[in-house]
Amino acid sequence: MGKRHDIDKAVRNMKNWADRSEWSDELSIVFDAHFAAVRKHADISPEEFHQNIVESDYGGMLFGIVFEDFLSRNLSPSNKNIVDDYLARRGWRESVGGRARQHGNEVPPGGRHRSAGRILNRPGNSGDSLV
Repeated sequence: MGKRHDIDKAVRNMKNWADRSEWSDELSIVFDAHFAAVRKHADISPEEFHQNIVESDYGGMLFGIVFEDFLSRNLSPSNKNIVDDYLARRGWRESVGGRARQHGNEVPPGGRHRSAGRILNRPGNSGDSLV
């Protein structure tokens, strides 16, 4: 499979991880932080706002923006990050490209050849860990 497939799979897995009870409230908080002022200005409920977004052509784009913000945050009070949590518990399921993308990086040269969490076949390899 190609790079695009790895990225799509990584995003899909992160969306599924965010649906877990330990993260769903945090995700709602981030969505509310982005859209509460808009809902207040438009004087509509969260349900009405959601329905309007789903019916518009902007729903996917807005979800992507807010979801990316959610993935990049260290959340209070534990200062946890969902990407770090996912990779610690389920990251073995991801390809190197998927893990790199979740950390906002591109796959390093030679990064597709891994053993025990280390990058191999990389000039000047010092055993740098990708995760």
